Amino acid sequence: MELKEYAISDIASLKYGKMLAKTKFTDKGHPVFSGYRVTGYTSEYLYENPEVIVVARGVGGTGDVKISPPKSWITNLSIVLSVDTKLVDKFYFKELLHAEKLKSKLDSGASISQITINSLESYKVKLPDLSFQKSVREVLIKYDNLIENNNRRIAILENMAQSLYREWFVNFRYANHQDNLDADGNPKLIDSPLGQIPEGWQIVALEELCNKITDGSHKSPKSVDVGVPMASVKDMHDFGINVSKCRQISYEDYEDLKRQDSVVKANDILVAKDGSYLKHTFVVEKELEMALLSSIAIIRPNEKVKPHWLAYCLRSPLVKERMKNYVSGAAIPRIILKDFRKFNLFIPPQELMDEWNSIVEGMVKQCWNLVSRNENLKQQRDMLLPKLISGQIELKD
Repeated sequence: MELKEYAISDIASLKYGKMLAKTKFTDKGHPVFSGYRVTGYTSEYLYENPEVIVVARGVGGTGDVKISPPKSWITNLSIVLSVDTKLVDKFYFKELLHAEKLKSKLDSGASISQITINSLESYKVKLPDLSFQKSVREVLIKYDNLIENNNRRIAILENMAQSLYREWFVNFRYANHQDNLDADGNPKLIDSPLGQIPEGWQIVALEELCNKITDGSHKSPKSVDVGVPMASVKDMHDFGINVSKCRQISYEDYEDLKRQDSVVKANDILVAKDGSYLKHTFVVEKELEMALLSSIAIIRPNEKVKPHWLAYCLRSPLVKERMKNYVSGAAIPRIILKDFRKFNLFIPPQELMDEWNSIVEGMVKQCWNLVSRNENLKQQRDMLLPKLISGQIELKD
């Protein structure tokens, strides 16, 4: 297979996205895409078709390569690469640049990582002919479709679990709630510091439900090429840690952190503590050989509460709203642990919590399984790509 070398400027025009004024954001419309994610909507769009973008700067994502949504407004955090479609398949090009690990080669930032148009324009890539690019795309899209199907199943299960929590513990329509109705058919509620709650429920401080409430290491060991993952809040997702995105620290530093107990055990709850606090809160499936930075809080529930119940409680919108009074910091809001320990929650009777947990625990386990499948699919896909590009694996018509 013949490969031809091009400077990126030979096969694409490059342009920064455009900042959107706050007054232009709307509740619905065309997606506003930062390169990291869709950050809102607007009535206008800059690009009708999906475009290849490179994240130009920011925290944690510089050098990421993605395809923008159709009819979207792309912001100035990203560089838009409008490719010559007679030479380049967009999807293939996105995968090729992703495999190049651009941040490690083109990052010119000092305190904040950044990639510029100048450095990207002169960067050289080798491309096969267009028909081969499209053949590779078709193979990779099959993997992406499997991953997306699993993501849809995860979203359905997560929505079911959240709806069940809301129905039982916000609307108080739990199993056999008819036994606790007044003469008018309304739930029998009593006044509490957190508002009205059913009779027999309790108000307790978070620290009464936990053996441990702490955060990760306040020391940030230097990175190494091969070692143990060290996660920060940016590496979290709804059911775990994106281990592949974590930086690595030495085994010696990890053992030192273990002695300080800054490691994670099964059934701990990890909480996004800094930045978008409570954005991610989940139960740890199994003990991990991993260290955490202080942007993540570690909660170790005791026998008074089920870990999954407590995690969904902390994720509920009502708790997130109350948590606004327990954070400090303007630029980067963060939960203060000494206040977090005193944070009050209401808890239902044990048998009701156990009944809810028996339903939801199975849903969470299915989500864990689907997340694991996706991780395996992504690994297979990433291993396959360079072999397809190099011709080690031949594509049959």
